[in-house]
Amino acid sequence: MTTSTQVSDMRVEPPVDPGSLEGQLHSLYAEREMLAAALGTADANELIALVHDLRLGAAALDESLVMQVESLYAERDELQQELGVSSADEVLELVRGLRGGASVPPIAVNS
Repeated sequence: MTTSTQVSDMRVEPPVDPGSLEGQLHSLYAEREMLAAALGTADANELIALVHDLRLGAAALDESLVMQVESLYAERDELQQELGVSSADEVLELVRGLRGGASVPPIAVNS
């Protein structure tokens, strides 16, 4: 036997016109639920702060990567100027040649 409470729980919502005020409201609530599920919040201020922080982090990462690349290019240029070679393979070949031609102790690498 089905009770009146069970019948009211089983009712089917009629389709909502997406252009109607009710349809827009349903759409907005669905978007808020999606934001909350994916990002942990649907609050506009928290989402703005989140995006702002992500942009700052990305900018800092970009700056760090640029500095690292510039440092690597400076090291390569110094190797080229001092040794006449700049790639890792060329440096290894040069050191192996020196070790093979004369008794050269291993090179200590300073970090």
